[in-house]
Amino acid sequence: MSRTVINIVLRFDDPSPTSDHALEREIFTILGDLGIPATVGVVPFGIGTDGRVPLTRDNVPHLVAAHTKGIIEVAQHGYAHEHLTTTPKGSPSEFWGVPTDEQQRCVDAGHDQLTQTFGQPIRGFIPPGILMTTRQRTILRPGVMLSFTPTNPDPLHLVGVCDNRISTAHNQRAYGFRNGAF
Repeated sequence: MSRTVINIVLRFDDPSPTSDHALEREIFTILGDLGIPATVGVVPFGIGTDGRVPLTRDNVPHLVAAHTKGIIEVAQHGYAHEHLTTTPKGSPSEFWGVPTDEQQRCVDAGHDQLTQTFGQPIRGFIPPGILMTTRQRTILRPGVMLSFTPTNPDPLHLVGVCDNRISTAHNQRAYGFRNGAF
């Protein structure tokens, strides 16, 4: 009897200095116990009561530990998840319509913060809201790959449908699970 093998990729978005760390710890513990890696879209700056809070080793030790153990692969997910603008379809956005030089500054600052926090350059980028124009792709550093999981057929989700590559080391290889084994 032949068995069907399916390939799955897990992605978890929005951990930040101000997110629900207890929930994240629980998720990473489960993934570690099962030996299942995941890509995590990390927001480099959170918004706290006193303004922007940078991600540091001290305020997200659970992320650093999960990354060190190989449970998660970190991808940059925007800058601070501030809803500064609105897309033509009315969705809130961090970067839509923001001048390219300002986007570049934010993406570079976020990349630098993540590199400092995790002790190595981060190679993946997941656009906030999975919205990114061709022009916006030019702001990424050489060697950074985009990651998309397109679930919205909206034409603003330009790149994902055509360029559905998973950007991270864990997910460059497929993980097969037998029916009923997961």
